[in-house]
Amino acid sequence: MASCSPPDEVILDSAIDKALATLPPLPEGVIIAIGWAISSEQGVVVDEDIHFRGQALQYDGTKTAPDQQTLFKLASVSKLFTALAYSYSLSDPDCQINEETTLQSLMTFSGTMAPALNPLPLLSLANYTSGLPADNVSSPPPGLHPDPSPYKIYSVDEMQSFLDSTHFFVFPRGEFYHYSDLGFSLLGAAVARAYGMDNINDWMRAYLFENTTMNMTASRYCPLPPESRPDNFPVGFEYIQGDKKYNEVQEFYDGLFGAYYGGGGVMLPAADMMTWMKFNMGCLAPFPDTPQILARMQNSSTPVRTPNDEALGLGWFISQEQPLLAKNGDLPGVNTAIVISNSPQPGTVSSSVGVFVLINLSGAGDLATNIATQIFQTINRSPVIPPITGA
Repeated sequence: MASCSPPDEVILDSAIDKALATLPPLPEGVIIAIGWAISSEQGVVVDEDIHFRGQALQYDGTKTAPDQQTLFKLASVSKLFTALAYSYSLSDPDCQINEETTLQSLMTFSGTMAPALNPLPLLSLANYTSGLPADNVSSPPPGLHPDPSPYKIYSVDEMQSFLDSTHFFVFPRGEFYHYSDLGFSLLGAAVARAYGMDNINDWMRAYLFENTTMNMTASRYCPLPPESRPDNFPVGFEYIQGDKKYNEVQEFYDGLFGAYYGGGGVMLPAADMMTWMKFNMGCLAPFPDTPQILARMQNSSTPVRTPNDEALGLGWFISQEQPLLAKNGDLPGVNTAIVISNSPQPGTVSSSVGVFVLINLSGAGDLATNIATQIFQTINRSPVIPPITGA
């Protein structure tokens, strides 16, 4: 704790400038939010703050100063929320889920993929070892997802019907790391069904967002047609590397969302992201079994490692060389990251440092992880190599 030092504005702006050094000047409307917290081992937050750079561009063309209620999409950082739901279910005596629970006990498949999907343990979906192929890549294998339509809302039943009618190659489960959006979508759907709910959105609202300790009532999942765009969600941007220019991101809806929210659908303001980070650091205890829930999420859950030798928690990537856990996310118009120090006893001893970065810009590399790890290094006063994790 004595070695931790909060960053000042000079340090924060220097980290941003360093990350942006190879890019053309940012257009008006790009926002960068950096949040950090420093905690004692007992979970007492001794310093926290949120720093903003840039102005928000609203869809009516007006520019406003971003504040702690400005909404950001989280993209794949949302997987940590899905992992929480799964870890919570393991502690809930009224829920049928245990560490041996498989998909078929909650959603049974009958097509050609049934032999591969039905026996998948939910645990393998949460720690990236299900054998489902990587789908968050430039050229994913065919057959994993239905054809996108900007106005199609896929329900869980429709997702299940699609998987009953398709075919794709699956690796042996429990042996390899593969970053699967589909895996977390299935995990979210399965946990929701165990609670008698239609989708993970409903579970998250009931158990997390409206939890009186967390009070994340401004958090939500991305709206789907015909819902309107939230007033406090500004325009996003995408950097086109070949043209070296920035384009506004016009598409707000994603045809794979709805049933697929378990892989990346949360949107929240920086104030709620701070609350979420402090929970993961062990500074908030909204659930009776919070220590056990965090311990499951933040300890290595499998001998399998990533190509970068990162251990795999539930949703989290755990560095073997640096004292941190990390998760990032990337979608058109958004890049996000969260980094927390690796507690010697997750759930019992609080993480000493947490940093998050939210940016409404994609296509420029993993700026959020770059900035977050620079700030983490400054606070922690130890050299940290930015982890390479799936977005």
